[in-house]
Amino acid sequence: MIRHGEAATLRELMQETGIIRKIIGFVDIDSEFSMTSGDLLFVTFEAEWMSGTIKPGCLLYCPRI
Repeated sequence: MIRHGEAATLRELMQETGIIRKIIGFVDIDSEFSMTSGDLLFVTFEAEWMSGTIKPGCLLYCPRI
């Protein structure tokens, strides 16, 4: 299950920031309850920068609908 989390983490990181990283380790997992969102799960990975330049938002990477 963590492998799926790694793939999703890397994809979101690329889409949101424009940088490519390699997961090098699992750090932590935590949960919290939110009155507005319900149960939340936080998974933290350590990652090594591979390439790209940080670009806030996803203006260059999000498909236009």
